[in-house]
Amino acid sequence: MVIQKRSEAVTLSPDKNEHYRTNLNKPEPFEAPVASPGEGTILLDVLKTLETQIRTRNLLHGVHSFPFHPLWFQAENERNVFLWREGFSIIQKDEFEFWVDVPALIKKRQRALQDATFNHPLSNAQWPSMSNASQAIELETTYLKELGSLFDALAAQATALCEASSRVIQELCGHEPRKRVVIIPHKK
Repeated sequence: MVIQKRSEAVTLSPDKNEHYRTNLNKPEPFEAPVASPGEGTILLDVLKTLETQIRTRNLLHGVHSFPFHPLWFQAENERNVFLWREGFSIIQKDEFEFWVDVPALIKKRQRALQDATFNHPLSNAQWPSMSNASQAIELETTYLKELGSLFDALAAQATALCEASSRVIQELCGHEPRKRVVIIPHKK
């Protein structure tokens, strides 16, 4: 139950999300849903599972165990920034279907690492876990390159599986409004 103040009166609402639903009626500031996000684009939750399994199975040569924010963390950060910029709450994340353009996100992260500010935790993923920031950047760059190569080999299949999964979920939830598709990193 949510208490909302309307002028001088206080109203009790049985729907805890009622005050968030008002944002859903505003004009769409971003692209409408697309039929196919394109090869190399996968669902955010799938990226997290895929990258975690790759690291767990030691499929990357020698850089799987150093401490840093994995790519799925970067994707979730992009999602959160998108929600914030568009005026939505993190509570509303489930009202969207987030797809990650993995090659674009890797390139964006590599550019950020080239322009890293060593005392900022989001631009230098090693902060403060490694004293040698240049070594940390080199290790993460190697990790991203290896992850990108591995992903390139399975991108077509991963995208197809995600598209099939999305359609099945859409059919199972046919009574609910279709979620809006957002591809991250989001481009304005």
